[in-house]
Amino acid sequence: MLTIAGLPVEIVILRCPYMNMNDPQTRDLFTKMMHLKYKGYGNRHNEGTLPLDATDYIADHPLVCVRDEKLGLIPITGSKVVNYTSCRFFNMDFALESAFKKGNNKTHLDEMYSIISKAQANKTRIVYHGGYTIDPEIVKTEQERAVARELFIAATTLYFQENEITELLGFGVPKYKTELFFYQWGYERCKVNGIELEAFPVYFLPGCDGILMHLKHFSPTVLNLSDKYKFLWKNKKEIGFPLEKQIKTPAAA
Repeated sequence: MLTIAGLPVEIVILRCPYMNMNDPQTRDLFTKMMHLKYKGYGNRHNEGTLPLDATDYIADHPLVCVRDEKLGLIPITGSKVVNYTSCRFFNMDFALESAFKKGNNKTHLDEMYSIISKAQANKTRIVYHGGYTIDPEIVKTEQERAVARELFIAATTLYFQENEITELLGFGVPKYKTELFFYQWGYERCKVNGIELEAFPVYFLPGCDGILMHLKHFSPTVLNLSDKYKFLWKNKKEIGFPLEKQIKTPAAA
């Protein structure tokens, strides 16, 4: 049995919380996931940081959790996966769309639309992937943080594979060198005419600039890690139902 902080580890997929809010398990884990983001981002980012937004309600959340006898499942690391057409269904801006509009980053916005259009034309499933963090109160040692990072990579990659999602959009924050972490996945910095797009202000992370990143092929590193932890994936828990199974208009990109 794999443990972190002395507690058994489980992989949990929290599906589109908004559409599953009548389920007590959804409400419980969604609240705990919000607390995870609050602690994780608050531990390193400036005051005024807002790690949650409306897309968290309609996203899927691949989570690595520990199970406590009294408190139940507690997420210790995870991220959100936002589908472009899900945002359109709810008349919302896509994940980075509002950031680019607010900052008047037209080149970034046009490149993002171009990437999405090409994926849709090729009938490729593409999503925004972001909101990664680790609970600093539960995952305390560097050894446990290393294991949590591996588990995060494996759980998220296996989620993408099972849901046939092959392209990802996201951003790295050079201030904290998170782009180096995502390069390991196979992400590349977005370019226009062979020139890398400049960094853009991330308004919900005060004091931080971000770089737009795009993944088209998963690296051997993440594929090997996903193989390493498939034994956990086989026993994963899914809470809620995908958005596309609950509406008449499909939400798959």
